[in-house]
Amino acid sequence: MSFHPSVVVLFTLLAVTSPIFGQVGELTQPEAAQQSLTITEIPKTPIAVNERADKTTLRSLTLAEFLETEASANGSGSDPFWSSCCECDDQPFETLFLFGGQFTKGAMGKTADLFNVTYDDNWIIGLGYQRFPWARRRVYLGCEIGVAARFGDRTSAEIWAGPAIRHRGINCFDRLTITPSLTAGFSAVTESQGFERHREIGREGDAAFLFYLGPEFAFSSCKCPNTEVFYRLHHRCGANGTLGDLSEGYNANVIGVRFKF
Repeated sequence: MSFHPSVVVLFTLLAVTSPIFGQVGELTQPEAAQQSLTITEIPKTPIAVNERADKTTLRSLTLAEFLETEASANGSGSDPFWSSCCECDDQPFETLFLFGGQFTKGAMGKTADLFNVTYDDNWIIGLGYQRFPWARRRVYLGCEIGVAARFGDRTSAEIWAGPAIRHRGINCFDRLTITPSLTAGFSAVTESQGFERHREIGREGDAAFLFYLGPEFAFSSCKCPNTEVFYRLHHRCGANGTLGDLSEGYNANVIGVRFKF
């Protein structure tokens, strides 16, 4: 019996290569098993996420859990990004502050544009006291009272009082704390002056007793958290004629310093 030459060549190749394929098969199975073992039997060692939090190691961590762990390590409450460096956090505290600034001819909104508002030729120097007996989450609640001397075209005095709300503070890289706050109440003056008097005449009103509003931003160093420098918009108004038949009263941009104790 004779075979075609191509058949002979095919059988010859099979005879030569079959041992090689056998060796490959023998080597491939153990290697696959070893790779499978490597994948499935990785030691389930907890991953150290935060060594500062009492060297706690956690296998998996959600964002909320991470923030809570980070906050515990920093000793700053439940939220490390919204906490101040003040040692009196969550405790009643008091403040004394003084400030000075210049009145403007603009309304409250225009007065907030510090560098483009038109200033009046009258000035104010003030002294105030605050007490914050209540703390709730990220804010403090309390009260404020203050007195001020106003001078320029004439001299007058002002007294104001009202409730105050103060944010706990925004901690910036453990170096700076930015604290917004707001005081709202009533203000009384002995005599109107400057552009305030101009508004009185224009509306036939009386600026002697008006509403008071004092939005503010305070800045303190984490190395000296109980001393603050602040900017406040000192605002008096009649709330669209509710008091004194006036809409606007008088506004001033002031800068001051506060001491907490």
